[in-house]
Amino acid sequence: MKKTVFSLLTFFACIAWVAAQNNTHTGTQTGNANTATATQAGLDNTATDVQNGDDNNSTINQDGDLNRATTDQLGDAYTSTIAQTGNGNSAENHQYSGNSDISTTTQTGNDNYSWIAQGFGTGNIATTTQTGDDNRSLNGHHGSNNLGAVTQTGDDNNSYAISYGDENSILINQIGDGNESEVKQGIDIGFGGFPIEEWSYESVANVTQEGNDNSAFIEQTGELNDAVIDQLGDENTASVSQRSISGVDHASNDNEADILQDGNLNTADVAQDGNLHTSTITQTGDMNTANVTQTGDSHSSTITQTGNGNTATVTQSNN
Repeated sequence: MKKTVFSLLTFFACIAWVAAQNNTHTGTQTGNANTATATQAGLDNTATDVQNGDDNNSTINQDGDLNRATTDQLGDAYTSTIAQTGNGNSAENHQYSGNSDISTTTQTGNDNYSWIAQGFGTGNIATTTQTGDDNRSLNGHHGSNNLGAVTQTGDDNNSYAISYGDENSILINQIGDGNESEVKQGIDIGFGGFPIEEWSYESVANVTQEGNDNSAFIEQTGELNDAVIDQLGDENTASVSQRSISGVDHASNDNEADILQDGNLNTADVAQDGNLHTSTITQTGDMNTANVTQTGDSHSSTITQTGNGNTATVTQSNN
């Protein structure tokens, strides 16, 4: 009887050992002094790293089941790190046609997705950290010395952050469930069937959302623009556009916009077309609405709303 029990235990242990080996790693390296490390614990995880160039480094750590990680580095001196804990997570770090970029993805939870892409430049840094379930993040740079840092804590959050240009910063922090943010520095438009990129330089976009079902949008083209959206509560909406809708280059420069919302169901919009504008909107309470439109140069606006159901509209121009 003891031999039978021992044999059964051995049999099931072997099955468990074999099952734990269902992880897959595929690595391809072309060039010199490249380093790749993959550590996987769990079932049916897949890791892929492709490095073409010199002095690149890739690290992939996965603990759980059915996770997917892909690192694709085409250039020199890139560093990519992917760490996933949980089940059904997917992460892609792509770096190409440049050098010395750093990408870091950390996901804890289940069914999260992160995509990072950096290219055609040098010295970019992209960091995505997601904790919870069913979060989505796209974090990308096209240029040099850009910073993108995305942190999402909760469930069902979505973040889109992209920079076309040099020395821009995007900082996104979302805490809660169902929050959405979109930040675009520089734009990729089409003209006559051909892509045209209007770049952004030395601009800063900062989004902080704490609560549920909040929405934030920032768009910047030109130089030295600064936009801040800070939302505390539920179902708030805020947008900032620092972009010229007239002219050829679509650039607005040296503008500053700050939106601060504390409450629920508030709406705030700022549109700055031109240069040297300043706008501040502060909303405390529920269901407040504020709209600011600034065209031309050197306008200043401040709106403060305390209470519920207030409405304010400001239009400033040089005409």
